[in-house]
Amino acid sequence: MSASNYVGALMLSAVVVFPVLLSGSPTSFIDLPAAGAVFMGIAGAILFSATPGQTQTGKLHAIGQGAWLSGIVVALSGLIMVLTNLAEPQTIGPYLAVSLLSMFYGAAVRLFCSIFSLRQI
Repeated sequence: MSASNYVGALMLSAVVVFPVLLSGSPTSFIDLPAAGAVFMGIAGAILFSATPGQTQTGKLHAIGQGAWLSGIVVALSGLIMVLTNLAEPQTIGPYLAVSLLSMFYGAAVRLFCSIFSLRQI
């Protein structure tokens, strides 16, 4: 890899890591249910799209799509939970956090998969 590849990788990593560091509390970006849901989407996409002779680019595309789409589905589910429980204000924060974190995880995985699949071309 050339120096520009390393710089690009660092810049992409900064896009994901910078908000976590700015928050002042990196632990607020950790949520096992959200990560588990995105991981299940990745696993499902890999298993569903697996074909003999599938290229590395195809695998990366499946991983990225599975992560992003499962993040969106979990985010929508979390928003539904928030809207159905508006009478309980103490549940709004946790449900919104799971919603947004699942989308954040999915987008981060999708970002890296897209970039690495471009390197394969």
